[in-house]
Amino acid sequence: MKLIDLFEIRKEPSQNIIIKATKELYQEYMSVGSDDGATMQQIIYDLMRNDYIPYQETGDSVFDVVKINSRKFQTALKKYCLDEVEDKYHELMAYFHGSELPIWRVITAPKNWQPDPEVHPGIYWSWSETVAEAHWGNFRGDHVKWRLYTEAKYEQIDWVSTLTHNCSVTSSDEKEITLYNVSIKILDYQRI
Repeated sequence: MKLIDLFEIRKEPSQNIIIKATKELYQEYMSVGSDDGATMQQIIYDLMRNDYIPYQETGDSVFDVVKINSRKFQTALKKYCLDEVEDKYHELMAYFHGSELPIWRVITAPKNWQPDPEVHPGIYWSWSETVAEAHWGNFRGDHVKWRLYTEAKYEQIDWVSTLTHNCSVTSSDEKEITLYNVSIKILDYQRI
């Protein structure tokens, strides 16, 4: 069964986004599988746990019983990717307040920092205030952490990147929203 055949079964209003994100997630998993056996092993066990493929005793290596290049495995992985993307899409839609999604970002900046409407505050945000953190900030001198808050409209979100990233077994705990590089206004900020 081709990936597009799975999508034809389900008609979604945002089908194009879901199709693109599912294809990217599937391609990521297949490329990771050829590069990183440990990650593919985790994916295979997820497929077994969630009944996409039958559970099998694996002995020394899961790759002895599961052939990732087989049509059966690839079809199961495509369905798994589609289900994960659709579930994440619906989860994120539930976080919207009206037409906007509350999002947070943590940055490092000088102690006396204030938002500059002429400077874009970045494209990586989180839908969870408690998960947002500064990954690559300047942690020296007088720089401190600042939590920024804004609300993103549906069309400001790069949905394919957001869904792919949040469904990936390698980064799903980040709860990350990727914005397009569009104008956004900081609604609140505080030093933390």
